[in-house]
Amino acid sequence: KAYAVCDRIVRLMPTFIYLYRFAEGRVSLGIFTFLRCVMFKKTDEELIKAFDNAKTRQDIADLLEIKEKSLRYFLFVIKPENMYSSFTIPKKRGGKRQIFAPSKKLRNLQRKLAYVLNLKYKPKICSYGFVKGKNILDNASQHTKKSEILNIDLKDFFTQFHFGRVVGMLTAKPYSLGR
Repeated sequence: KAYAVCDRIVRLMPTFIYLYRFAEGRVSLGIFTFLRCVMFKKTDEELIKAFDNAKTRQDIADLLEIKEKSLRYFLFVIKPENMYSSFTIPKKRGGKRQIFAPSKKLRNLQRKLAYVLNLKYKPKICSYGFVKGKNILDNASQHTKKSEILNIDLKDFFTQFHFGRVVGMLTAKPYSLGR
């Protein structure tokens, strides 16, 4: 069942953090539009249909156009801590930010899955960051001549993602995976 696949996919938690950012309209679409031609043999319509009909691990592997054996490897064999390299970058206002970069194979899988999920998701009209057809100037224009502007950075945002949030996102609309 698709829910069982979702249950095992949670081992790839950083993947879903990335996907959540993508679903919230915070990851660039331009690269995905370009990469679809490189990543998939299927059309967008075929990808949506395959996603909507996915019920097994084999269905997910077929959707992502990878071997089921490769999907099983990512889900059950390789440990999540071995799928990422860690490094730090400096923050604007001092300090360091730790980055966990996925391995090349995992990154390719993440991009494929993110592209498919984006086909189902439509960002809210108020979203500007990394939304196709919108840019930083469009966002800034919404705030001109305002007396106050609040700019925040959520501490440890990505570490707040847990199994329940991932399952909730994938089983709710517009994805409705496993239902």
